[in-house]
Amino acid sequence: MSGYYRGIAAAAARAARRAADQALAERSEEIHEESNGPTGVPGAARELRERHGVVNHKRVARLIRERGLAGICGARCGPQSRTGACCWRGIG
Repeated sequence: MSGYYRGIAAAAARAARRAADQALAERSEEIHEESNGPTGVPGAARELRERHGVVNHKRVARLIRERGLAGICGARCGPQSRTGACCWRGIG
């Protein structure tokens, strides 16, 4: 298969992936709204797994980050002078 046809096939796969990401992001927003905001990546990934089957937590993290949704980080790590920042999860 030449690079041209491989590119065409990849474009179709990328479009399907974008559509699946959009649907998953909408579901994660629903979960976030139902929980009144505090559900972060672990909770959202768990809920999505329970409701819709296999979901990768890294994919959920990327979609939540792109949508600007954030949970409550209960970890107290690193310098506490920066309010609302969690140094090891990248949330905040």
